[in-house]
Amino acid sequence: MIAGPFQPVINSFRLHLSAEGKSPKTIRTYVEAAQWFAAAHLLAHTSHTD
Repeated sequence: MIAGPFQPVINSFRLHLSAEGKSPKTIRTYVEAAQWFAAAHLLAHTSHTD
């Protein structure tokens, strides 16, 4: 999924999860969910860009 302008925030979220010691699978699942939400909903159905 292309998260567009939200990708830098999602990358920061990934770092935060890693710093908390989350497992790689948990990090991947959370990040993929955030990317999907940004691409499928925020970019497509709202005027939010940040």
